[in-house]
Amino acid sequence: MKAALSLLGMLLALGGCGERELASAPQGRPDTASMGASGSVSAAQASDAQIVAKLKAEYAADSDISAMVVDIDSKDGMVTLSGMVPNSDARVRADRIARAMKEVKSVNNQIEVRPA
Repeated sequence: MKAALSLLGMLLALGGCGERELASAPQGRPDTASMGASGSVSAAQASDAQIVAKLKAEYAADSDISAMVVDIDSKDGMVTLSGMVPNSDARVRADRIARAMKEVKSVNNQIEVRPA
């Protein structure tokens, strides 16, 4: 139960579940859209959610890389970064932060540089 609540908290922090989506889920039952056929969240999905949550936290702490302007997607440990940053140093830093995570298998950096 504790692990399920922790995972739910991470998913909400990721912004993947809006208030409207939560309201539509039946009370007392989890939203099954993110669950596999067995009715549980897979380890890969949980790991991807953890990767995204960690990267968002790292980027939010950086003045040039904001979690609000860099989109992060992870599928089976393969991370795709997109969005805009103010300079090439921020683009490189975002890439290095993602690659430094042990859970990340590869990084597809599609971040664009657009000076403010």
